[in-house]
Amino acid sequence: MDGKKFRAIDGNVDYSETNLNYVRKVSENDKKTCTFDHSNTVESYYFNEDTEQTQCIMKENAEVNKSHRRTETIPSKTKENSKSNGTKDKIRRVCPALVLTGVVLLFIFTALAVFIWKHNDSNCPNCATENPPHIVLILSDDQGWNDIGWHNSDVLTPNLDRLARQGVILENSYVQPVCTPSRAAILTGKYPFRTGLQWLVVENHQPKFLPTNITILPELLKKSGYTTHIAGKWHLGHCNEDVIPTKRGFDSFLGILKGGGDYYSRSFGGNYDFWRNEDIYFPPDGSYSTDLFTDRAVEIIENNDGKTSPLFLQISYTTPHFPLQVPKTFKDMYPNVTDANRQTYLGMVSSLDYGIGKVVKALERNDYMDNTVFIFLADNGGDLDFGSSNLPLRGDKGDLWEGGTKSVGLVYSPKYLGQSGCIHHGMIHAVDWFSTILDIARYQQEKPDHLDSVSQWKHLKECSGSARSEFVYNIDDDIAKSAALRVDNYKIIVGDPRVYNFNASTFVSSPIDPNNTEVRLFNLQDDPSETKNLASENPLKVKTMLRKLDEYRKNSLPAVNPDYLPKNITHPNGILRLDWC
Repeated sequence: MDGKKFRAIDGNVDYSETNLNYVRKVSENDKKTCTFDHSNTVESYYFNEDTEQTQCIMKENAEVNKSHRRTETIPSKTKENSKSNGTKDKIRRVCPALVLTGVVLLFIFTALAVFIWKHNDSNCPNCATENPPHIVLILSDDQGWNDIGWHNSDVLTPNLDRLARQGVILENSYVQPVCTPSRAAILTGKYPFRTGLQWLVVENHQPKFLPTNITILPELLKKSGYTTHIAGKWHLGHCNEDVIPTKRGFDSFLGILKGGGDYYSRSFGGNYDFWRNEDIYFPPDGSYSTDLFTDRAVEIIENNDGKTSPLFLQISYTTPHFPLQVPKTFKDMYPNVTDANRQTYLGMVSSLDYGIGKVVKALERNDYMDNTVFIFLADNGGDLDFGSSNLPLRGDKGDLWEGGTKSVGLVYSPKYLGQSGCIHHGMIHAVDWFSTILDIARYQQEKPDHLDSVSQWKHLKECSGSARSEFVYNIDDDIAKSAALRVDNYKIIVGDPRVYNFNASTFVSSPIDPNNTEVRLFNLQDDPSETKNLASENPLKVKTMLRKLDEYRKNSLPAVNPDYLPKNITHPNGILRLDWC
């Protein structure tokens, strides 16, 4: 073998004692040839580079010793075979590169599949390439836990009941105890104690508003191509034009800027308050405000191009907030209700449901509903002084009790919800709607810093679970001097749960008992009506939850509560001015 030293080792040729720089493996075909052509036992193989022949080293039989082994040679390659084996050699050299390329491509396609899976809705495989869904957010005002058809069959809300049966009922959804903080939480994704709005509401003659340095939901949705409209109640500031809806990201506004108003005269607290964008607006005499908000929503739906322009429509009804007024048709739906306030109040709830039914029909009639996510919430618990009921929950509007903070609600979307007709028990707070709606809208740009909001969209689609295990009901260390926190099933209240007294004649509110320092602890799973204070039995739990409250306090702002200005903040004709702060 031309003086070269070869050693056959396990089917490989060891060139460690030669000037050759690589070891070539014996081909599998040659191995088979050795085995097939010889009945003897094949001990090993090697390949001679000079002769391009494979050497088969064999024993005559298994019993002979190594001195009797012999070598046989597979016949030399013909020219044709040589070409064939040369091609095989090239393939052997190229194979590692091909394998590496395949691995890289497999990684890329896997990453792409994961990205599409994460950004697609499971029952909407083409969502990533389709237009974003239209989003309709409806808020009722002061609607109690026991004032909806699926909680109380005596309440006539057939349209909302139908959406609930075909959608997802929110059975563990929370808001703030009163109007302004709830609306601020939804639109900013921040707890009100982060924005200074933790004490009560924007009062009639108070230069108070949602801070203008905070980016709110409609401003972000416009960046994603949405048209944004609001009809109904604003209640986030009215003392100058820079704080009203059309200066805060909404393309249009029809409704009231303050917290309530007469449903026919549109006057509240001595001011006429009804607007179309930045202009005062006088609807036809005798028109009912709830109907006006509904008609405006229908007008927006019919005038928007649903195929090319995604729509964000917020309808913030004032119903069933006081004053208790409703067309007789709806009041007469409750002939067996003997309490006058309760009868009128329930009529208002049914008028709200009727309006929502008209909005749903407009969405269906204009081919929106096949690509719409419909959200319905109450802004706080029911007001027991004006005909509402929060049973079996304890408490009233304005309270830190469950009756003041737990909201009726539903989500409906034939296209996007994986389940329908189900009850979702996952924990949701008002701040979460900010991130959830941005998720629904497939918003991909930068979000504001320091959000308390988490997206619940995945859990709503699956009708299971929650992205949070705790939330803050409120922290007000300045005026009410009370706070409340929920962690898993436990709730702690520090101070008086009854936050304020409201004087309906003067429209002035005051804290009930800011000197109260009592600590209350409840297990809401075992005791949803908050009847048994467990604080003395669970001092360690109390200590842990108080420590959590202190952590939240680190990034809180003082409660904004400026002095009331004189009542001459109106034009001579009694119309609210927008230039007094």
